[in-house]
Amino acid sequence: YPHMTIRENMAFGLRNIGVAASVIAERVAAAAASLEITPLLDRKPGQLSGGQRQRVAIGRAIVKQPKLFLFDEPLSNLDAALRGRTRVELAQLHQAVPSTMIFVTHDQVEAMTLADRILVLRDGRVEQVGTPMEIYDRPATAFVAAFVGAPAINFIDATLEPSLCPATVIRLADGAMIETGIDRAALPEETRWRSGIRPEALRVSAPDKGHTRGETIVVERLGDRTLVHARLGDGSLVIAEDVGRSGVKVGDIVGLRVDPAGVHLFDGDGRGFHV
Repeated sequence: YPHMTIRENMAFGLRNIGVAASVIAERVAAAAASLEITPLLDRKPGQLSGGQRQRVAIGRAIVKQPKLFLFDEPLSNLDAALRGRTRVELAQLHQAVPSTMIFVTHDQVEAMTLADRILVLRDGRVEQVGTPMEIYDRPATAFVAAFVGAPAINFIDATLEPSLCPATVIRLADGAMIETGIDRAALPEETRWRSGIRPEALRVSAPDKGHTRGETIVVERLGDRTLVHARLGDGSLVIAEDVGRSGVKVGDIVGLRVDPAGVHLFDGDGRGFHV
């Protein structure tokens, strides 16, 4: 309410249901301290930035101590540094408050770090429900695999090759042969397949040591690791990981070694099959 101070806004709902003034003051002070808005309590909403108003809205929900919270993208208006701090504060709040929290977000980092369980929606349809690592390690569909993970998963067209062993052998679009850990008997008869390989499962090696190789087109140095963007022989673009102090340069031909346990397969309908 624009004519009320932040303190009055946060207390308004509690006053309406007859909570004692001392309890209201205590709850407002505690919520304001956790959200770092104590110096703002005597200001009006019009004197606050968008991010500050967002934190007030969260505080107004917290003081009511409800059985269920619904957070609809509450961090979207915050700058990057404040978003990270507030994300930690929400995680601590979730641990401290015995309430269910439904958190709507398009940010996969928020989903992975805050959730006990994630429900992935696409066009109003549930794609998958599971713990963060179930979603990450065993995506039910190609959409889920693409949504979770940064940098994004590599999709490469693949065909199934005849093999005498139970494990599935695939041929990538550039001709590379990879024996995966996926049980061949569990796969349906399907002519169209795509492999999904996350960058951490695609490691840079010497040109003659990998399952395949490609030409380096971009090198991203992130300190603890290096992301190498490479073009395969068939023109496919992939992202692979290398060590932090990688010596790879743009234009280099690099080998790319695949971790068989990190290969996912997706059929023509986008259904996922994993180790």
